[in-house]
Amino acid sequence: MLLFAPLIVCVSALALDYLLGEPRRVHPVVGFGRLATALEKRFNTAPDMPLRAFFSGVLAVLLATVPILALTIWASVRLDGLLLMLVQAVALWLAISLRGLSEHGRAVAAPLAAGNLECAREQVSRIVSRKASELDGRGVAAAATESMLENGADAVFASLFWFLVAGIPGVV
Repeated sequence: MLLFAPLIVCVSALALDYLLGEPRRVHPVVGFGRLATALEKRFNTAPDMPLRAFFSGVLAVLLATVPILALTIWASVRLDGLLLMLVQAVALWLAISLRGLSEHGRAVAAPLAAGNLECAREQVSRIVSRKASELDGRGVAAAATESMLENGADAVFASLFWFLVAGIPGVV
């Protein structure tokens, strides 16, 4: 069973994502993004001083990642068997978003297929950084496709890959 544990964890995380989707109230990845933004604002204060900026950046990265890494390493040492696999599956589920990605894609595709360009633009603006109000139907479809591919790489494949390479610390 230990040989297949990483595969079982990946399949379990994908199953949790399929069944539950993303946490709606407080998503850990969104929270981590807010923490990273706050740390950047606090520590990115001397861009004209490269050495100071470098060490401030290193400190910010350590403050953001060391507590999470310490917790995952502690769990890996203290837990074993099915309980460890369950904790890993839940942690990996929190890092992936295949269902959410699919929901966002369908929210753009359905109005686009129905000829409702305004609604499709509104929906695509939720997942892309470019100004969607100026896009035609092809532009909306291209923007949605690019976003699905990019976010799929980030929100699904990278998390699964790094879990298989280095466990939950790799995902972090």
